[in-house]
Amino acid sequence: MDVSTTQLQPSNLNKVDATFSKKKKKSSETSEPNSSTSLIGVATFLRDNITTVGLELSRNIVSEMLIQENSNMIIQENVQTLYVVLGEIEYLTDNERIDVLIKISDHPMQIIVFLSLPPSMRLA
Repeated sequence: MDVSTTQLQPSNLNKVDATFSKKKKKSSETSEPNSSTSLIGVATFLRDNITTVGLELSRNIVSEMLIQENSNMIIQENVQTLYVVLGEIEYLTDNERIDVLIKISDHPMQIIVFLSLPPSMRLA
């Protein structure tokens, strides 16, 4: 049987359209509460996650700031210790002490290495 030549009667076409429209209305009516509930659920989930991420980020920033502040205090203490140690070295002029402080203050690890050396090795 060849269905390519079969045509829908206008009355049948209207019935199909009406049936489709009813099904479409029913599905959209039932999906609206579900979709609004889903959207509310997703929005709540996102809000909670954003809040959690914000709190973690704040904690990490505060932690990094405390670490940086602590590092700066340690560097300042080491510079002060370096100044005292340089004062104990014989034959070192005031200008040389200042030069050393200026040059080495920009390199905190060098201060730590210098201070960890035995006194006899510091400027050998």
